[in-house]
Amino acid sequence: MSEIKVDKISPQSGTALAVGDSGDTITIPSGATIVNSGTATGFSSGWTQGTEQATTSGTTVTFGSIPTGTKAIAIMLDQVSTNSTGFAIAVRIGDAGGIETSGYVGGSGQMLVSANAAVSASINWNLVGDGSVAANNYSGICMLRLQQASTYTWTQSGSLSANTGGHAAVSAGMKALSAELTQVQVYTINTFDGGAVNIQYM
Repeated sequence: MSEIKVDKISPQSGTALAVGDSGDTITIPSGATIVNSGTATGFSSGWTQGTEQATTSGTTVTFGSIPTGTKAIAIMLDQVSTNSTGFAIAVRIGDAGGIETSGYVGGSGQMLVSANAAVSASINWNLVGDGSVAANNYSGICMLRLQQASTYTWTQSGSLSANTGGHAAVSAGMKALSAELTQVQVYTINTFDGGAVNIQYM
């Protein structure tokens, strides 16, 4: 591995310029400014914002077309509620073959004013499980991270709180897909009746 110092380079018009080899460190002098007057490629643009979807009806909200190479996904919940008490809000992931409904490992811990509860995962990642209340609206975030690209293994961690302040939940888990992730889904066995969700990915 070598270190390359970029000083003054003036390539011929229309000729692609390659600086250094794979593994090299390219140093831009202190005080120098990089100006892009064309189209820069190969650089991360940071988080991409999805399009918010309402959770006011139905049992699922799915975000598809997540691009190849995604390594982190944030799922944000804003005052999401369901019409019944009990197992309320969960997350599932999938590849081009569809959303997967088995093989999830992990669980969630429910912190309630009156008591505490715990729920294990198998068909999804529970964000809010036993102990949820139909009148509550839940807000928070679920983070997904690619743990191993070769096995398409993802890890999950989440934290939600109810609008009443009487209920909070934390969750964690992992799951391996059979191919690269292309979609995520927010799910309930009840029926959504309020709120909205969105995602960011990079």
